[in-house]
Amino acid sequence: MTIDIPSFVRFGDDNDGCRCDASFHRPVGTGVDDRVVLAVDASDCPGRGDLAANPDCLSTVIHALTDRDADVIRTRHAGRERTYAGRAAACLLAAGRFREQVSFHESRLAERVTRD
Repeated sequence: MTIDIPSFVRFGDDNDGCRCDASFHRPVGTGVDDRVVLAVDASDCPGRGDLAANPDCLSTVIHALTDRDADVIRTRHAGRERTYAGRAAACLLAAGRFREQVSFHESRLAERVTRD
Protein backbone atom coordinates (compact mmCIF):
# COMPACT_ATOMS: atom_id res chain seq x y z
CA MET A 1 0.00 0.00 0.00
CA THR A 2 1.38 3.38 -1.03
CA ILE A 3 0.19 6.64 0.45
CA ASP A 4 0.99 9.84 -1.36
CA ILE A 5 1.63 12.67 1.08
CA PRO A 6 1.72 16.16 -0.43
CA SER A 7 4.80 18.21 0.29
CA PHE A 8 4.66 20.77 3.05
CA VAL A 9 3.33 24.14 1.98
CA ARG A 10 5.85 26.93 2.58
CA PHE A 11 4.74 30.47 3.42
CA GLY A 12 1.43 30.34 1.60
CA ASP A 13 3.00 28.89 -1.51
CA ASP A 14 1.33 25.98 -3.22
CA ASN A 15 3.91 25.02 -5.85
CA ASP A 16 6.17 21.99 -5.56
CA GLY A 17 9.13 23.46 -7.45
CA CYS A 18 10.30 25.81 -4.70
CA ARG A 19 11.45 24.91 -1.21
CA CYS A 20 12.55 28.37 -0.12
CA ASP A 21 11.86 29.42 3.46
CA ALA A 22 10.90 33.09 3.72
CA SER A 23 10.93 35.06 6.96
CA PHE A 24 10.84 38.71 7.93
CA HIS A 25 13.48 40.34 10.16
CA ARG A 26 14.23 43.74 11.61
CA PRO A 27 18.01 44.15 11.61
CA VAL A 28 19.50 45.57 14.79
CA GLY A 29 22.56 47.75 15.15
CA THR A 30 22.21 49.36 11.72
CA GLY A 31 21.01 52.77 12.87
CA VAL A 32 17.83 52.37 10.82
CA ASP A 33 14.89 51.62 13.08
CA ASP A 34 12.08 50.93 10.64
CA ARG A 35 13.83 48.68 8.11
CA VAL A 36 12.35 45.25 7.36
CA VAL A 37 14.23 42.53 5.49
CA LEU A 38 12.60 39.53 3.83
CA ALA A 39 15.20 36.78 4.21
CA VAL A 40 14.78 33.82 1.88
CA ASP A 41 16.72 30.67 2.72
CA ALA A 42 17.07 28.75 -0.54
CA SER A 43 19.53 26.13 0.71
CA ASP A 44 17.09 23.26 0.01
CA CYS A 45 15.57 24.77 -3.12
CA PRO A 46 16.31 23.45 -6.61
CA GLY A 47 15.74 26.98 -7.98
CA ARG A 48 18.61 28.35 -5.85
CA GLY A 49 16.52 31.37 -4.84
CA ASP A 50 17.17 33.09 -8.16
CA LEU A 51 14.08 35.27 -8.63
CA ALA A 52 14.98 36.27 -12.18
CA ALA A 53 15.54 32.72 -13.44
CA ASN A 54 13.06 30.68 -11.41
CA PRO A 55 9.34 31.57 -11.40
CA ASP A 56 8.68 29.21 -8.47
CA CYS A 57 11.08 31.15 -6.22
CA LEU A 58 9.59 34.43 -7.45
CA SER A 59 6.14 33.11 -6.56
CA THR A 60 7.26 32.29 -3.02
CA VAL A 61 8.58 35.83 -2.53
CA ILE A 62 5.44 37.47 -3.96
CA HIS A 63 3.26 35.31 -1.69
CA ALA A 64 5.31 36.47 1.32
CA LEU A 65 5.05 40.12 0.25
CA THR A 66 1.29 39.76 -0.05
CA ASP A 67 1.10 39.42 3.73
CA ARG A 68 3.72 41.96 4.80
CA ASP A 69 5.93 44.71 3.37
CA ALA A 70 9.73 44.63 3.23
CA ASP A 71 12.37 47.22 2.34
CA VAL A 72 14.97 44.69 1.20
CA ILE A 73 14.68 41.12 -0.09
CA ARG A 74 17.68 38.80 0.36
CA THR A 75 18.00 35.28 -0.97
CA ARG A 76 20.77 32.87 0.10
CA HIS A 77 21.91 29.65 -1.49
CA ALA A 78 25.26 27.84 -1.08
CA GLY A 79 27.04 30.93 0.23
CA ARG A 80 25.72 33.18 -2.53
CA GLU A 81 23.52 36.09 -1.50
CA ARG A 82 21.30 38.06 -3.83
CA THR A 83 19.97 41.36 -2.54
CA TYR A 84 17.00 43.14 -4.06
CA ALA A 85 16.72 46.74 -2.87
CA GLY A 86 15.55 50.07 -4.25
CA ARG A 87 13.56 49.73 -7.46
CA ALA A 88 13.86 45.95 -7.55
CA ALA A 89 12.37 45.64 -4.06
CA ALA A 90 9.70 48.21 -4.94
CA CYS A 91 8.61 46.16 -7.97
CA LEU A 92 8.39 42.97 -5.91
CA LEU A 93 6.47 44.77 -3.18
CA ALA A 94 4.08 46.27 -5.74
CA ALA A 95 3.38 42.79 -7.12
CA GLY A 96 2.60 41.54 -3.61
CA ARG A 97 0.29 44.46 -2.91
CA PHE A 98 -1.44 44.03 -6.26
CA ARG A 99 -1.97 40.34 -5.55
CA GLU A 100 -3.50 41.20 -2.18
CA GLN A 101 -5.93 43.71 -3.70
CA VAL A 102 -7.01 41.68 -6.73
CA SER A 103 -7.26 38.23 -5.13
CA PHE A 104 -10.75 38.90 -3.81
CA HIS A 105 -12.06 39.81 -7.26
CA GLU A 106 -10.01 37.69 -9.66
CA SER A 107 -8.10 34.73 -8.24
CA ARG A 108 -6.55 33.66 -11.57
CA LEU A 109 -5.00 37.09 -12.08
CA ALA A 110 -3.76 37.08 -8.49
CA GLU A 111 -1.91 33.82 -9.10
CA ARG A 112 -0.58 34.95 -12.45
CA VAL A 113 1.05 38.04 -10.94
CA THR A 114 3.24 35.77 -8.82
CA ARG A 115 4.96 34.40 -11.93
CA ASP A 116 4.96 37.24 -14.48
